[in-house]
Amino acid sequence: SQIDAFLNKKLTNNHIFGAPELLNGIASLYHQQRAENILPAHGGIGANQLALQTLIEPGDEVIVVVPTYQQLQSLPAALGATVILYKLSPEEGFLPVPEKLEALITKKTRALIMNNPNNPTGAHMDETLLKEIVALCRRSGIWLYCDEVYRGLEHSGSFQTPSVVDLYEKAVATSSFSKVFSLAGLRLGWIVGGEAFIERCKKWRDYGTIS
Repeated sequence: SQIDAFLNKKLTNNHIFGAPELLNGIASLYHQQRAENILPAHGGIGANQLALQTLIEPGDEVIVVVPTYQQLQSLPAALGATVILYKLSPEEGFLPVPEKLEALITKKTRALIMNNPNNPTGAHMDETLLKEIVALCRRSGIWLYCDEVYRGLEHSGSFQTPSVVDLYEKAVATSSFSKVFSLAGLRLGWIVGGEAFIERCKKWRDYGTIS
């Protein structure tokens, strides 16, 4: 039984990069991801720090859609990147316009950073808009980074909107158990991305997390 399994569990270091049951469970929230594409972290904030630290280097240029969770704007700057802000407007439903985003991309642009559904406006990018944004990122060869901590709270149905990682090979997404699952006390978040990117994240993770 579950009680017996719990009582017989040894309290020691567990799977360093996440228990298989956990990784497979998180992967099931996506359409095309496997356990190898998932890396747990200390909450959503830890996932963002680890993923951005892996993705961004001094001298990079990043476009950040604002308003947003401040970490997504301030951490790239702290890592030495030039941050270009794309400001959402109420007249446009607090949704980005792909043509305006593309106009900000230069040869120095490393990534487009956003979150969906948006924090704090609640605006929700649907699949059609996400695919348009993916198309412009693919044309420019830049990374697409999305904090999806509120994905699953859409009024139209839980997890119906695809994650950017299921739409684009150079996408990275982060999320956590804090919002949709109301389990903030777990302090458990995760990064989703290509296997090569996740392997790079693991090297950074060794400096801050044991298991």
